[in-house]
Order: sequence, then structure tokens, then C-alpha cells
Amino acid sequence: MSKPKTKKPDGKTKITIGSDIKGTSKKPMGRPTKYNPDYCNEIIDWFQSHYIPQEFEIKKPPIFPTIERFATNLGVCKDTLYEWGKIHPDFSVALKKAHEIQQAIWQEGSMRGLFPPAFTIFLGKNVFGWKDKQDITASVESQADLSISVNFVDSERSDNQD
Repeated sequence: MSKPKTKKPDGKTKITIGSDIKGTSKKPMGRPTKYNPDYCNEIIDWFQSHYIPQEFEIKKPPIFPTIERFATNLGVCKDTLYEWGKIHPDFSVALKKAHEIQQAIWQEGSMRGLFPPAFTIFLGKNVFGWKDKQDITASVESQADLSISVNFVDSERSDNQD
């Protein structure tokens, strides 16, 4: 497909880049997106399918659902999912819900002893933003009297005068 040419007022030829032959529309840049609006429901369903049933027997820790694994299942990287979240508001909401489901699985599984303690602590602090809370109380008691003396110096008086 050739690029359309137009004459500029000075008589030189101007080439319009990114237009079709009629000059009516621009071609999209880059590879077409793999995004599908169905992914909004799929991500929620996928995370919810990893809920740990109450009667779960502890033989080995359950598989913990992650954004990375979901992205791999779709054939994209996690950054692509976050980009989709910026472009598609519905997917942004779905990502947030998936993160909340993931946090609920972590909390419930941790309280039931299904995950190793180090994993529980690491995930809580580094993924979910939890932190150790320290209450520090400081008090100072003093029986000493405090006296302050202030000497004013006349700035016009010289030190050489008696």
C-alpha cells in the first residue's frame, strides 16, 4: 500500500505517514492486544477456584494463586495484566478483586497452619503491605529542680570599659 501524497502550498510534495491510501485513518502501532473482556470474570473465577476447603488435609501446602501464574496461563506476562488494568476499567476492578481473594486465601490458610510461617510473614509484609506494630511508651520522671539564668549583655557597651 503506497502512502498518499499531497501538494504543500510551496509546491513540494508532503507524504502523510500512518494513513491508508484514502488518508482517512491511522493504522494501529504494535502487535494487537490479547485482551479479552471475558478475562474480567476469568481472573476472579481462577482465584476463587483456589479457595482452600475447610476439610483440607495437610499433606503438602496448597497451591497459592498468583497474578504471575494467571498471566502465564493466558500466555502473557504480569506487566501486560497491569497494563490492561490501566486501559480497561472493568479489568482493573477484576484485578483488585483477585488481589483481595488472594489475600483472603493467605489469611485463612495462614491461620489454619497450611502455609509455612516464614512464607506467611514474607507474603504479609512484602505483598500485602502488612507490618509489625510496635507500641513504645516513654515517660520521664524527674525530681530535680530546674533553674535557668539569663544574662543580658548591653550591645553598646564595650568589653574594655570598667
